[in-house]
Parts: sequence; structure tokens; C-alpha cells
Amino acid sequence: MSQGFDVNQGIYTLTTPDEDEFIIARDTEGVPVALFFTTQDKAEKYLQAMKATKAKVLHLEGRDGVLELTEDLLDGGVKEAFLDQAP
Repeated sequence: MSQGFDVNQGIYTLTTPDEDEFIIARDTEGVPVALFFTTQDKAEKYLQAMKATKAKVLHLEGRDGVLELTEDLLDGGVKEAFLDQAP
């Protein structure tokens, strides 16, 4: 567990304007992977490193927001998520 990460306070994740909505990485087998961040700064640094300009950072507040996102991701075929993978 990352220091300072509290699911009750919310998380940051990345979204795109397309129908998939969430920026999803893909593992070696092509399975969608979600990326979560503990701070907006880390999410923005990741976007810069990926040279992704169309994406935006989304903040989900509180436990309900995080649970709702998790359900959306599961519905979208995401089986793994990584926290703070920013370089």
C-alpha cells in the first residue's frame, strides 16, 4: 500500500474522450490494465511521460466514487490495476 493512499479520500485516474473513457494500459497478453494515482501531480507526470495529450486526470472522491469506478472497470474487461506507476 502506498504511503498516504486512502480509498476514503479518493483516487486519481486517467480518462480519454473516446468510448473506452479510461486510459487503459495493456499487458503482454492484451488484457486491459487500469492506472491509479495517489496524487494529481503523479497522474500528470505519467501523462507527460507517455506523451498523451488527449487524456485528462479524473478525481474520484470518497469510497463510493472509487467503488463505482472499480465496477465500471470490471465491466470494461479490466482485470488488473496499478497504483502510482508514474516514472
